[in-house]
Amino acid sequence: MSILFAATYPERVSSLILGAGTARYRWASDYPCGRGSDEMFDSLERIAADRWGQGATIDWFLPSRASSPQARQLFARFERMAVSPSAFLRIVRMIREIDVRAVLPAIHVPTLVIQRSDDIMTPRATDATSHPTYPAPAISSSPETTPCASPQAATATS
Repeated sequence: MSILFAATYPERVSSLILGAGTARYRWASDYPCGRGSDEMFDSLERIAADRWGQGATIDWFLPSRASSPQARQLFARFERMAVSPSAFLRIVRMIREIDVRAVLPAIHVPTLVIQRSDDIMTPRATDATSHPTYPAPAISSSPETTPCASPQAATATS
């Protein structure tokens, strides 16, 4: 949303800070970073349909704590309090279709992209914001970032 706002109202934006920002999630022939995202989205849709409120999203959002019963219990409570399963499903389906790469050339403000080094959900920011006319963003990330991986792959590489 902030990328679209900055492109639409450039006079109202002096800079951007994007947390786990990406211009697109899904793979495309001109966007190889999206490999593996369909697996993630399919998994989140199954969670919404069958296991909502049980803390199953922790496997994607915080895999380093997934083995903790207390953390899983907190995620279960968060799931139940944050959104209904059907609303979560609609959000996941909407995010799956996001692609704002066409508006990147309209962004001409300093941009900071912050991404966790263990983020397995968001394509790497350096790939997600690359465009010949887009001002080079400052990237806060670590070299261990595993883009578009499954929770199992993240656990295997930890």
